[in-house]
Amino acid sequence: MAAQNLLEEPKDVKELALSINRSAGEMLGLIQDLLDVERIAAGKLTLHIEQHDVSEIIKQAVEQLQGVAVSQGVTLEVEPEGVCGYVVCDRSRVMQVLSNLIGNALKFTPAKGRICVSCQRSGPEGEKVQISVSDNGEGIAPEKIKTIFERFSQIHNQDRRGIGLGLYIARMMVEEHPGRIWVESTLGEGSTFHFTLPFRSSAVHEAKPQ
Repeated sequence: MAAQNLLEEPKDVKELALSINRSAGEMLGLIQDLLDVERIAAGKLTLHIEQHDVSEIIKQAVEQLQGVAVSQGVTLEVEPEGVCGYVVCDRSRVMQVLSNLIGNALKFTPAKGRICVSCQRSGPEGEKVQISVSDNGEGIAPEKIKTIFERFSQIHNQDRRGIGLGLYIARMMVEEHPGRIWVESTLGEGSTFHFTLPFRSSAVHEAKPQ
């Protein structure tokens, strides 16, 4: 609250306030990540499963990070693929997965770069919806792809933009639905993260007890 009040002050004070707010947001995010890791380890992750319009989930996730993209000079958009229909999921957890993937793309996509979020039906009988986050950033080395979804894994060994929990948590959230998450990447050209969720015709899973 104090930092927000500073936003009404002169420019140099506003910049300090923005820095404080950003740091506070990062700290809260880190705390939430650590709590999620503990819930996962203890088998106490709770999913509130319902049917949701996947296009609306994607739209909201993109809107939430659009300001960050603009400030970095990166184009963040949704690729029109028609209507993907409904998915059977925990909306807040899927939002968390998308935020992690888009946020990760923003870290490694330079100014004037492009990030695109899309969806399509997948599976032998179209029983799943595949959501993809693509960027034309620096890409990931082949040896890193094998471990990128592991706990405390980082794309760069000296990277200080996080502690390597975001992609691990995203994997665990997706697998709990159940779904699958993977990445395709070429160094110097960019990366595409994909994950699947059950289409609405799939059986609804009961929320796991706390």
